[in-house]
Amino acid sequence: MGESTETIFRLLRTTFGLKSLSEGHDKPVALFSLARNCVVHNACIAGSELEKASGGLFQNGSRIIIDRLFVMRAIAVFRVAAEEIDSLSTSVHSKAFSK
Repeated sequence: MGESTETIFRLLRTTFGLKSLSEGHDKPVALFSLARNCVVHNACIAGSELEKASGGLFQNGSRIIIDRLFVMRAIAVFRVAAEEIDSLSTSVHSKAFSK
């Protein structure tokens, strides 16, 4: 099993030197990741982690429905997080190579 979203963000901040990575991405990325996992691995049946992360939007044991708006929000969240990670990592690596 892969690392949790929380663990991945912690590693990005500590191990990979992206200390200034905004924590504002953590919860939305975790929510959309759990929703994706629910669709792909659990036949669209929500688990307790997804229920908790969604603040009750999805109920444990219930079939989830992902609409176009949800998908568009997920794309936007992942895009913004990826752009920030890319920008920070480019900055960190540029500083390392300029020494």
